[in-house]
Amino acid sequence: MAKPVQSTSEQKKPKSKFLLVVGIIFVCSIISSVVSFIVGFEFRQSVGRDLCYKGAYKTYMERWDLECSHEGKEPDCELPQSLQDKVLEDRQMAEKQCDEKFPEKGK
Repeated sequence: MAKPVQSTSEQKKPKSKFLLVVGIIFVCSIISSVVSFIVGFEFRQSVGRDLCYKGAYKTYMERWDLECSHEGKEPDCELPQSLQDKVLEDRQMAEKQCDEKFPEKGK
């Protein structure tokens, strides 16, 4: 007995389904890569901002101690108000540069 002949559309179904599955897997992998890149970028921004702020603070403390030394005093001394203001202004400027270099998400 002869086998029934499949129509052309029935012959294409397995191939079409295969291509659909391959296409879905491809799109999902691209989406996954994009999401990973975005999350990684945000993480790097956050870490970079944190390190930048720590560097600004470290520089502030070193500058404070240097000004104490110039005044002939021990580190972490009481500085005249004008020097306190200048050292603090420099720290705030450094922190502003951190914010510009590593902006927070949504700002």
